Amino acid sequence: MVASEYRKLNLLQTLFKSPQTYQKKELADLLHCSIKTLERDILSLQDLFNPNIAHVYEDSSRNILLSVGKHVNFDYLYALVVSSSHLYLLAKDIFTGKKK
Repeated sequence: MVASEYRKLNLLQTLFKSPQTYQKKELADLLHCSIKTLERDILSLQDLFNPNIAHVYEDSSRNILLSVGKHVNFDYLYALVVSSSHLYLLAKDIFTGKKK
């Protein structure tokens, strides 16, 4: 798994499991990345997930939050991120005989 995908998983886990809220600077420091990188990761996750499943967003207090569907757990989010990763898709194409 490439670093950006691993960082997105860490972001999701932090937002999913933590009882506290974080602002961008705090999350960027926690994930060892810049605020711009964090913003790109958030946009990428917004593109990846159907808003009814999960949505990462900034509220009016500038906290970064994760909203998840009623029956969504972290394992499901993890599987969605991994199954959309470049390495997973490449390996899947190799095993199914697709030529790229």
